[in-house]
Amino acid sequence: MTGNSTLDQAGIAKIKADRAATFDLSSGRLSRSAAGLPEGMQSPMVDLAGKGTMRLTIKAPHGTIEAQTDVLRALIFEGQSDVDTLTYFLTAETKEDFLTLARSGTAYGIDGGAIDTWAKSVGDAPTGRHYFVLPAGESTGLRVVYDLRFDADKKVQVIIVTVNPLT
Repeated sequence: MTGNSTLDQAGIAKIKADRAATFDLSSGRLSRSAAGLPEGMQSPMVDLAGKGTMRLTIKAPHGTIEAQTDVLRALIFEGQSDVDTLTYFLTAETKEDFLTLARSGTAYGIDGGAIDTWAKSVGDAPTGRHYFVLPAGESTGLRVVYDLRFDADKKVQVIIVTVNPLT
């Protein structure tokens, strides 16, 4: 995999049309210019607004992070030359599918024991809200964080995933 999707206006339109976004962080970083971000643009977002999902591929120093998502956001602080964070959402309509998505984080070094402990707490109190940020996984050479947002009263459950360089 080579090259990057760009997050300027034309690049976002292409991501939406192709339903795919690719970013090469195999060096451990993604520069503003490689992401097609002009100076002054800090937080571009691709939101498919209920019109399906896109395939997200992030080439990491040690492996690849892959997801189906409907929302992707990049954060770059003013004056910085590198993208600080890529954020995307994983969604599920059932508790079982949500737990499967949460467990998928083990592929990126997220502790499976922490996932199981959280899942047990949801099983012990299956109603209400259960929000929890799992300890980061770093086995890919990038920091991957799963922020679990389970609300028994909602139809769609969300995991907010953030991917950052280690340095």
